Amino acid sequence: MRLAVGFLSAFLLTAACFTLSAQACQAVGAAFDVLQYGYMGYRAMEARPGYNGCYKDDPVKKDFPVLGGRSNMLTILGCNSMCRLKKLRFFGVQNYDCWCGNAFGKYGKVDDDLCKIQCPGKPSETCGGYFLNAVYTVV
Repeated sequence: MRLAVGFLSAFLLTAACFTLSAQACQAVGAAFDVLQYGYMGYRAMEARPGYNGCYKDDPVKKDFPVLGGRSNMLTILGCNSMCRLKKLRFFGVQNYDCWCGNAFGKYGKVDDDLCKIQCPGKPSETCGGYFLNAVYTVV
């Protein structure tokens, strides 16, 4: 049952996050968090992803090994949900891309002011920069 819920949640969350709105992505992610972790587990997960800073990336050898997704509706919480489903510890948002992994920073940290491109799905958030990841801890 847990495997079936995990597969279904990954499928529906991918569809919601990358074809519908940011609100749909967050709603589907929250619904499946409740199914997988129970209401109290979901309430504990309402914390915002922890910001770790702005880090350089390489156009060919990416700092994060897993592409969580690419969307013109990308948000920080949407990327967090995708990387959490993949059971990875950190994520980086970079323009329209969501990257996931268990480590980061092999190209070094830069000033946070450089990660200032607005997230396409939520302009009040910033989604890194050109070959710059705004890096967060998955919650």
